[in-house]
Amino acid sequence: MLWRRMRDWPGIIELSGTNEAQLNLELKSHIIVSMLRERVESLNRIEDKLMWLVAPLGVVIGLLLGDSISSAAYLGKYIFMILTFSGAISMQAREFLNVLKHPKAIITFLVAGKIVSPLICTLLIKLIMPDMPESVLGYILVLTGPIAVTSFIWSGIYKGNGSLALTLIMLDTIITPFSMPLYTSLLSGQHVEIDVLSMMLSLVELVVLPMAVGIGANELSGNKLKTKYSIYFKPIGKLALFVALVLNCCKVRDAVTSLTWSDWTIVVSAFIVVIVSFFIGYLACRMLKIEQDRTVTVTFCCGLKNNTASLVIATSFFSSEAALSVVMLILFQQVICSWLGTWIFQSRKKQPQIDSNQPDGNIR
Repeated sequence: MLWRRMRDWPGIIELSGTNEAQLNLELKSHIIVSMLRERVESLNRIEDKLMWLVAPLGVVIGLLLGDSISSAAYLGKYIFMILTFSGAISMQAREFLNVLKHPKAIITFLVAGKIVSPLICTLLIKLIMPDMPESVLGYILVLTGPIAVTSFIWSGIYKGNGSLALTLIMLDTIITPFSMPLYTSLLSGQHVEIDVLSMMLSLVELVVLPMAVGIGANELSGNKLKTKYSIYFKPIGKLALFVALVLNCCKVRDAVTSLTWSDWTIVVSAFIVVIVSFFIGYLACRMLKIEQDRTVTVTFCCGLKNNTASLVIATSFFSSEAALSVVMLILFQQVICSWLGTWIFQSRKKQPQIDSNQPDGNIR
């Protein structure tokens, strides 16, 4: 069997000067590694096809388990660090320089995600809930808040640009402490106080450090982590995403069980906020003819927001009605984006992708 498989591996083993025992050992090793890689690639393909189920399943399990796992909620930040690290090991420092050299996608996000989307979504939810200013305020806090770290993993699943995703996350977290109070005051007339230092430290902990470790490890390996081993980290990243959803949703079970039929407008508004934000990012990229991988990234960065940060602000300074709006987005945001991502981008995944890391002289 081994000798038959050897014919499929030309050039792997130098036959001359190699004894039979060593040859067999090396051949077995290569075959085992190859078979393992094939299994992992197959697992990744299956997981990619089923990602639309991961988010709703995580939400349901989190709600069912509720308080029984709430004591493990502190693990959430470590899960996000794993998410960032698992994607960063497949990147190189020069990719970030290339992102900055072609800022078209960054500018598109800043206009579509930070200006157009909050304005349009706020107008829509005010039409739906004209007599519920506190609930509207909760959605405004999310719309003007920072990008969710999970946008990085969803972008990777649908063949987005990882270096662009991390760049947008870091840039947005720097901008948000200054833009969020201004936007909230303009859109709702209420003042918001933000702990800038705390938000910056959270960025460093959840994104910057694991990203630096992942990219640094890949650079030290001579890019071998990306070419040989990054595929093994993809299932870990997807599992981490599922666990993060479960831990987030277990904390909001009490708020969900207190919902009544009269709260249907809050639920509908959650769907509208996510869908409209998602499509504003997507359509802006299509209108400007931005590359597919960058379109995927900008779309998810527009559609996914850091609800945890918004929930802390809502519970600290505003009413329970504002907090309930944020809770609704915690429940539905990942689910809706996973479905929309599958619907819009799944059919494009098999098409050849433009390598945006190779500069071609075009403005992107």
